Amino acid sequence: MSASPTTPSSRPLSRRAWVWVVYVALFALSIPWYLPADQTPALWLGLPYWVVVSLLACFAIACFTAFVVARCWPDDGTEPEDPS
Repeated sequence: MSASPTTPSSRPLSRRAWVWVVYVALFALSIPWYLPADQTPALWLGLPYWVVVSLLACFAIACFTAFVVARCWPDDGTEPEDPS
């Protein structure tokens, strides 16, 4: 079944600005540039809190990527062939 020109899945991924905005925000959170450098970091789960924040942001990036591929990636409508 092919998608009509008005459905979101028919638009190319490069034309969806919100996807790129979310990626930029998540990557900005994953880098601890916004934290004060002169402060002794508190420990969360035995790690400096910036490490926990960075790991959570990386996990969010992975989850968002899975969402984008599952929901927004164009589907050519063909089924994969059975190799056997």
